[in-house]
Amino acid sequence: LVPFVDATGRRAGLVYLYKQGTFYPFAPQAGAGRTRDNLLEIQLRDLLAGELPVEREMSRWLAIWGAPGL
Repeated sequence: LVPFVDATGRRAGLVYLYKQGTFYPFAPQAGAGRTRDNLLEIQLRDLLAGELPVEREMSRWLAIWGAPGL
């Protein structure tokens, strides 16, 4: 997991699936408990698709609640 924070305080992380050799974004929604920011995750997927191997199967995009940095 590689965590990131933008200027507005939104947090996101890139998770690496070593068996697949792909990455996927995980973005918990700030102040909303265990809710994901799906729009941000899809935006990150689209932004990174040309740079990194992004996992296409969204059912493999597991939540990483309580991960350090997020």
